[in-house]
Amino acid sequence: MLQMNATLDESYFVSNFISGLKEKLKHRIKVHPPKDLAEAFRQAKLFELTLDFENRRQKYNVKSFSTTWLPGNQRNASSNHNSKVANPTMNPKQSLIEYKRSHNLCFKCGEKYNPGHQCKLKQLNVMEEEESDEIEEQEEWNNLEERATEEEKQHDVGLEISMNALIGSVSFNTLRRAGSIRGRALSILVDSGSTHSFITPTWAKDGLELVSNPPLAINVANGKKLYINAKSNQLL
Repeated sequence: MLQMNATLDESYFVSNFISGLKEKLKHRIKVHPPKDLAEAFRQAKLFELTLDFENRRQKYNVKSFSTTWLPGNQRNASSNHNSKVANPTMNPKQSLIEYKRSHNLCFKCGEKYNPGHQCKLKQLNVMEEEESDEIEEQEEWNNLEERATEEEKQHDVGLEISMNALIGSVSFNTLRRAGSIRGRALSILVDSGSTHSFITPTWAKDGLELVSNPPLAINVANGKKLYINAKSNQLL
């Protein structure tokens, strides 16, 4: 199509893709319009899995009761048969979690996840009366989300450093001490606003051994984030 009309831009293909979706998917995607075709594909897949989960949940809540009286033996045989019915093989909740994990997406907002990620979209919470089966279903879903969120937190420990420690200034809640590493003098700031001890990488040049570790985010007091990828066991 681009060969016939080279003036077509990305928005044209995004619009055509959305127009071919189911009505329920169209409305959800239009709330947060995708910037490009790749994002439109990703949103459509996420919403499709979410709708599948919602539909399965509604089916689980529909129950049918029979008032036909059965003899004792038949009634027991019937109950035993029903107790052996297997659960559906495809769990839509687990499928949604696995899809987000395999595509490195945030388990809460669905955006690309990286160290220091913060969800842009606010989550709307609704309070409603639920039957016991619905409560169990929701608790199972919450457990999956909690386990998935814990995987994200493994890369985001929540380290904090104050501005005084970052720029080396002394205030009422900091204490400056003199120290040395391999005979080289340095100043040590004891700061109540920092959760860990931090040192600049220039000390590695003087023979300080560093051990590589996954990138960790440090929350600075001014709202910004710094990242570290090494630590020293010699200073513990």
